[in-house]
Amino acid sequence: MGIGLLAVANAGYAEPSAIKQEAAAVEYVKICSLYGPDYFYMPGSDVCLNASSGRTVVATEDGPLVSQSDLSLRIALLEMQIGQLQQQLEQAGLISQLPTPQPDGK
Repeated sequence: MGIGLLAVANAGYAEPSAIKQEAAAVEYVKICSLYGPDYFYMPGSDVCLNASSGRTVVATEDGPLVSQSDLSLRIALLEMQIGQLQQQLEQAGLISQLPTPQPDGK
């Protein structure tokens, strides 16, 4: 009986050298020091991005091409629309009738 248990126990065991797991390739964020602190290369491209401001920079033959990321442009548009809506509500005298948001959701 003892030999049978030993055979079952060894059936699910593999030598550590027989188990070969390849580590997944990791692409680390590369720092883009050409344009100052907080700039990082966007993976797979030559575009440098400042995640705080949304500013993007690409080196060209004619010098750096500076732009904004799509996300930062969308956020800026939403902020402008919110400001316009608040201004319209103030002009209509309705802003004072809106409830004040509470941090705890009540």
